[in-house]
Amino acid sequence: MKQMNTESSLFREITPEDMKRITSRHLNTRDIREARLMEGGLFNTTYQLVCGPDNKKVILRLGPVNRHLLLGFEEHLMEAEAHVYELFESHDIPCPRILVTDTTHSLLGRDFMLTEYLDSTVLLKAGLPEEEKKSLHKEAGRLAAVMHSITSRQFGCIYDCMHDRGFTSWYAFLHHYVSDILERSVNHNAFTRQEADAILSLFSENKPLFDKITLPCLVHTDLWEGNLLLKMNKDSWSLAAIIDGDRAIWGDPDFEMASGWMITDSFLEGYQIDKAAYLSPERTERRKYYNLVYDLIDTYVGKAEYNQAEQYKNGYNRVLHYLF
Repeated sequence: MKQMNTESSLFREITPEDMKRITSRHLNTRDIREARLMEGGLFNTTYQLVCGPDNKKVILRLGPVNRHLLLGFEEHLMEAEAHVYELFESHDIPCPRILVTDTTHSLLGRDFMLTEYLDSTVLLKAGLPEEEKKSLHKEAGRLAAVMHSITSRQFGCIYDCMHDRGFTSWYAFLHHYVSDILERSVNHNAFTRQEADAILSLFSENKPLFDKITLPCLVHTDLWEGNLLLKMNKDSWSLAAIIDGDRAIWGDPDFEMASGWMITDSFLEGYQIDKAAYLSPERTERRKYYNLVYDLIDTYVGKAEYNQAEQYKNGYNRVLHYLF
């Protein structure tokens, strides 16, 4: 897994001295008794630290290097995540507790965040039987419904809307979002200009479909088993936190459902969704284009950010299916 980390152009470890400067400023200690690089880290670089005489455990997450490779919506993710967790907390959605968010670059030339350590297990790696997962998916569905009940005045990325730079229509934001991905994809040879123009026209041609969405709702956009933490209560598992809310947007709740990463029958039951409405031709058609957005992102990051040739190839082929 560490090898996967190092293939990413956004990943970079820091020195023990850098860590001590961070903990000295924000935790009042230079005593780091353990620093363990956590798995994954294709976008952020993350450590679990044990600090001070009381062995305080914290998570240190460092933002990406080579920021010129980032997509537009990836430029202010830590500020966005902090705001999303404030919204989660105010609506009783379990999430990590942020200790510090530092985007000043005064200590390091990159953003970083310190969060409280949660003694938990990632659902993806818990090895639970499918039957046991059902209740957890149901609870995730219930929490997703609560999340989607949180609304905003504007559509758009969290950081932009925090600064009143959102959009008045869902279509306007979606067109902007996709245009940015495609422009950067062309610049990094992930798609040709002709392919990018053809893809964007799919969204332009379906403007009336997207204009039906008039209420901006809080959408996580990365809701899957890898972003659900579990805790053991007596003899059963429960959800300890929904993590990685940094890519959340204000948009159509069906954007969440389009990914299909964990939209199971149990999830939909917990969400208390109207199945007939959910499966309507109009909503199904919108989700098809939302799924294309996920494929576009996957294709770009595989090519330009993570240096994952297989991810790029698979994403590219999925996107081409929409054109032919």
